[in-house]
Amino acid sequence: MSFLLGMDLNFFKPRHRLVVVGDITVKDCDTEERVAVTCFVDTGTLFIDGKFAPAHLTIGESLNWYLGESITDIDIEELYFDNSKMNGERPAHSWEKRTFLLSHWKQYARNNIRVRLTIRLGDDDHDHDQNESICLSIGGREEQQHQNEQPPKQLIIQPFS
Repeated sequence: MSFLLGMDLNFFKPRHRLVVVGDITVKDCDTEERVAVTCFVDTGTLFIDGKFAPAHLTIGESLNWYLGESITDIDIEELYFDNSKMNGERPAHSWEKRTFLLSHWKQYARNNIRVRLTIRLGDDDHDHDQNESICLSIGGREEQQHQNEQPPKQLIIQPFS
């Protein structure tokens, strides 16, 4: 009996527990890709879509690494946090959307929070054409403005007496 009292009960806990911490939908024009992010809780070893990912990077940096594109908070269409043991899934607050890319996957894994994220990378072609701005130069008007302009007055600096 005294043997059991001096024993470390944490010895029997599973050490390397792999959890799904993120479910990401990446929308690019007309295509849509689903990506799973898994993480070892104790070590922070990260897998994005089954590939080893650098664990020391922030969420934004790891997404940039995986997608090969720069992701900003503007690209986030939907962000939900799911802590089924406590409250279930809820939408992210606006401040959480702004700071999400600066956090780390390991923290969500440690707190048993699963992230559901939708990112839009590109615009559809027809939307892109509507948003383009066009600059037209009118030659006669520019020449007329240059003729009416006067050169600036010369600045004369006199020394102190």
